[in-house]
Amino acid sequence: MSGIPLPGVLAEIEQIVGRDAAIRLAIRLGGREIHVPGPEKITKHHSIAVVIGIRNAAMLSQRFRGASLYVPHARKALCLHYHSIGWSVRAISELLQISPNGVRKNLYRA
Repeated sequence: MSGIPLPGVLAEIEQIVGRDAAIRLAIRLGGREIHVPGPEKITKHHSIAVVIGIRNAAMLSQRFRGASLYVPHARKALCLHYHSIGWSVRAISELLQISPNGVRKNLYRA
C-alpha cells in the first residue's frame, strides 16, 4: 500500500506508528471521533491500545495528547490496497463491512 496515501489524520498516524497500525485504526475505528488521552492515562484496555497495542498508543498519545481525532474510513485506499495484494472483492467487503458493489465502486473510481 506504499503508493496509496491514507486520508486525513491517518497519514500523520502512519508517520508516527507505521502503516499497519494506521490501517488497523481505519478498519476498527474508522468513521468515529476518538479521544486521545495523555500517555499517563493510556492503558492496555483503552480502545486505541486494544487496536494498535499499548506501545503504539503511547506514541500517539505523546503527539495528540488530549485531542479528539476523526478517524476516516479510508475505504478507497483500503480497497485498492487489499485488491492489489490479491484479495477478492468478497473478502474485502467482509473485512470492511461494505457491500461487494461498494468495493467495486471504490476500486473502479480510482
